[in-house]
Amino acid sequence: ATLNAMTVAELASAPRAPELVRVEGARDAYDTLVDVGEVKGADAYEFVWRTTTAPDWEGALLVAAKDLEFKGRNQTARHVLKNVCIDEVVVGVRSVSKDGSRSRVTAAPEPDATAFRAAATRGR
Repeated sequence: ATLNAMTVAELASAPRAPELVRVEGARDAYDTLVDVGEVKGADAYEFVWRTTTAPDWEGALLVAAKDLEFKGRNQTARHVLKNVCIDEVVVGVRSVSKDGSRSRVTAAPEPDATAFRAAATRGR
């Protein structure tokens, strides 16, 4: 019960989870390009990944919001996960407050699923 209360308290003090997360493979490297939408109140963003068969996140990289350049109509920023290949992992992003409270992870849809969904919508 104590762990549940601590988890609820952390989620309540955390910024909301990113609504927009997109990924694509870099064309000239073994890297993953991650686009994330800006979250008000986020002091940092934690990029997480796991192999497709793993139940838990295996890697994480914390990036300060001030180190990301949010731009465009959707206020998105791009970060490169070096040596992380999108063909082998699931990628997500969570927002982090100044006190370290973390939001839930927003996992990026698989690139093929996004294209399939768009094609299916056009065919209606």
